[in-house]
This record gives sequence, structure tokens and C-alpha cells, in this order.
Amino acid sequence: DLTMVAIGKALAHGVEVQQRALSNKSQLFEVIKNLPGFDIEHVVMAICIIGRDPENTGLFVKMEDPYKIVFLKQELEAANKNSKDA
Repeated sequence: DLTMVAIGKALAHGVEVQQRALSNKSQLFEVIKNLPGFDIEHVVMAICIIGRDPENTGLFVKMEDPYKIVFLKQELEAANKNSKDA
């Protein structure tokens, strides 16, 4: 039945997307935890912020470390400012 085949393909694609997202977040964690100047709370918050957007995650992982540090500081400052404004 064509409908069952389509449902099966959609489910398989969903699982693949979830596995890729988990792999990206694991890679993101490995990169961020090794950057100097960030404590555990910063690392966790940064993973939550950057990991929301697969495009940002991919770009971030490919950046050289000095750019990663600036990017993280800006993201953390923006999140901190937004939480104070709320």
C-alpha cells in the first residue's frame, strides 16, 4: 500500500533527522567544553542556545576558536540581557 510506504519513509526520515540533531549537539558539546574561559553553566547554556538552530550549529563548529569564543560571549550576553528584560 502506497500510503504505508509513505508513512514508513516519513518515520525513517524523522528518526534520521533526530539522530543527526543529537550528533550535532554532541559535537557542539565537545567543541564548547574545550574552549577556554567558560564554566560548566556557560557551556550548558551555550549548547541550548546554539543547538536550537542547525545552521548556527554547523557554522559554529567550523569556526576557528577565536571566532567561537566571540560568538559564544555574544550569544550568552544576549541571552542574559533577554532574561533580565523578561
